[in-house]
Amino acid sequence: ADVPLDDWSWDTATRIKADGLKQSLATSKNIVSLIVLLHGLDPLKGVSIKLQKHDADIVTAYRHIDLAIEEVCHMREDFDTVWSEWFGEAESLATDIGAVMTIPRVCKYQQHRSNVPADSPSEYYKRCLGIPFLDSLLSQMNERFSIENRVVQSLMSLCPSIICNSCTKDLEDLAKQLLFWGVDLPSADGLKQELVRWKLFWNEGRREDKPE
Repeated sequence: ADVPLDDWSWDTATRIKADGLKQSLATSKNIVSLIVLLHGLDPLKGVSIKLQKHDADIVTAYRHIDLAIEEVCHMREDFDTVWSEWFGEAESLATDIGAVMTIPRVCKYQQHRSNVPADSPSEYYKRCLGIPFLDSLLSQMNERFSIENRVVQSLMSLCPSIICNSCTKDLEDLAKQLLFWGVDLPSADGLKQELVRWKLFWNEGRREDKPE
């Protein structure tokens, strides 16, 4: 809604800047960008909250991160449906503030902004904002949390409080990850059985206080 500037005791320069900011925020690009950020980063909200807990560990952290990456992947795979909902919300927001969804003029050569061909605002912003944002997000997350960057996770999984809650599949995966240090192990062939014994040792009834 329009805010009557006459009700504010602002000088002329401040009024001009405020009005310019208001007009800028009401552009189609900024409206769509807001919705894309709101929903595109939503999978990371839960991760950021859970990782702030005092008892969070690196193994649990990577599990939450993997779930977030998987959720973003699902969004990207079904992006036509996802985008339909996102752009519909952007149009609704534009209507509420009296803005009209438009696309910039497309020219033959363009160096300073996206110049993708599109028949509608929805298609234009999908190609120049929605798809590039999710692709970049997935690329950054996969790079930062790649297998090569999380080899230490396998060592943390040896903590009694973690390994006691591991299933057979978890132990098999852990044994494969620990082979990264295979040359330093006395016998890598019996690694899985060693992990089973380590779990049984800490699962005995008298060991209630398991190191974390």
